[in-house]
Amino acid sequence: MESTEKVQHLLLWKDEELLGYTALSGYDPEELEVTMIATTNEAIAPMHEAARIFAQKKKFVRLLWIVDQRDNLIVSFIKEMKLYSHSFSEYAMLFDSKTEIHSEECSLVSAEKADASKIAQLDGESEFDKIQPIDEVDLAKTLVLKEGKELIASIRLEKNQEECGIHGFVVRTDQRGKGIGRKILTTIVSQLKREGYSQIYLEVESTNAAAMGLYQSIGFKQKACFDYYVSVF
Repeated sequence: MESTEKVQHLLLWKDEELLGYTALSGYDPEELEVTMIATTNEAIAPMHEAARIFAQKKKFVRLLWIVDQRDNLIVSFIKEMKLYSHSFSEYAMLFDSKTEIHSEECSLVSAEKADASKIAQLDGESEFDKIQPIDEVDLAKTLVLKEGKELIASIRLEKNQEECGIHGFVVRTDQRGKGIGRKILTTIVSQLKREGYSQIYLEVESTNAAAMGLYQSIGFKQKACFDYYVSVF
């Protein structure tokens, strides 16, 4: 097993043949995300067991599997285990590089330490004293939109060579429906294109029709659908 700051990389070998790969991501202190690639049915069970042992050892409360709907091996395994319940689904969307962007520029600035808790509360779903502020690593990759001292929106960019992922894109609940999301997204995509990123991607929950419509109107296209399955220890 190899590791980075937030992700453990598990490789399953048989002699010199690589049978499977699993990423264990601990972005939430209570939840361990599991993504897996396996070449055979036999490779899934031992990696699954290793993931559960790791989660229990690190005292995670939940195990969350992220599974491509097209991966019949792992989908079948999850359903047969009967340990997991379907939580939600997300579309993976990729920007069509041939699309011409009509940017509506807005002034985004780097997030500061004082913004960490406010960013985590932008969706308005949690009480302020119970939310988990985003950590310093994610904060350093986050841009925010402000009006005076008021935080209006945030967006996080995960840059990797020629690719960039858009994450944590949230507009404050009372500011939605005003075109702010479109301005932010067109500003970001235009900037990334100028910087030479050949692939710009994001994910959106399958039930979020408003966000889906926005992304499609700008030039993002659906490439895959991922199901999220959760198990509580």
